[in-house]
Amino acid sequence: MKRLTEDLKRMLNALALQDAADYLPMREKMRALGGSDSDMAGQKPGEDPPPQRRVALLSDGGDSNEALQFALNACANQRATLDLVLYGVARDQIEELRQQLQAADLAYEIILLGEKNIHSLIDYLDSRRSLTYLIASADNSLALKLTKENSPHQGGRLHLPMVLVDPSSRAKINRINSVNAA
Repeated sequence: MKRLTEDLKRMLNALALQDAADYLPMREKMRALGGSDSDMAGQKPGEDPPPQRRVALLSDGGDSNEALQFALNACANQRATLDLVLYGVARDQIEELRQQLQAADLAYEIILLGEKNIHSLIDYLDSRRSLTYLIASADNSLALKLTKENSPHQGGRLHLPMVLVDPSSRAKINRINSVNAA
């Protein structure tokens, strides 16, 4: 079952990045394909390296642990830095999240949104072009508001994919496993 879960996570990561190659610079494509920078034709010496990959996790502190685990696995698989985007979170919750991130031994940055959460979030997403995708719990109110207000039908468009992690999916998988084991 663990192998199936890992395969599913890997597939979801691949789906989230399926169109990324259309927007990646050649250097990033070569790295993703396992090539080196020296394999690139026309590489200019002294050229600035591309921005580091980043994955954003949107949280209000009360979200399920599933979204955090998905984000940590995605960062580990992609060798990315985690941007933990928080809104409406108490200080003790921030410390608890910080301890979990330090235990995971991944590079991270904590971003606190301002009063106008949706506008602050959109400004943040627009300013960070190195974001691979945005992860949130499926019951996160700001994520749901973002999908409604920024949908193509409303004239909006996000420049990155958004992954909504359903916290009840773990319970469904556990139920299926118990039925299959019986």
